[in-house]
Amino acid sequence: MLKAQEWVHIRDGQDISLTSMATAAGLERRTFLRRFANATGMAPIEYCRAVRIARARELLEFGNTPQKEIAQSLGYKDVAAFARVFRKATGLPPGAYRKSFGLNVASPDDSAQKDSSRPKLQIFEAAVRPADADVRHR
Repeated sequence: MLKAQEWVHIRDGQDISLTSMATAAGLERRTFLRRFANATGMAPIEYCRAVRIARARELLEFGNTPQKEIAQSLGYKDVAAFARVFRKATGLPPGAYRKSFGLNVASPDDSAQKDSSRPKLQIFEAAVRPADADVRHR
């Protein structure tokens, strides 16, 4: 299952078929579906959606990429479809999410310099912000 999961993460959860995931795992489709659900607690399509939303959260939190570009880069046909899925998954529309959790409050001139030094989040890392990290360790 890890090979299939890695394969999904590399592609940010887009343009993936059940057959291609099963092939990546080296299993028949039916066996793959059963084992994937047991391993992840999700259907493959739910997992792909979760990966896409996690990537969108990362882009919203740590960058200035316009929502339209985020939507397109993650395979959504338009911003409205992306916003609908994002709101359903997180409880907030993308713009409000960025305002609430975005770390990029610097000027646009500073953003180009800082973007290259930002670490890439683990896809299913807990939604702990740097300010919250200190609270956990007290």
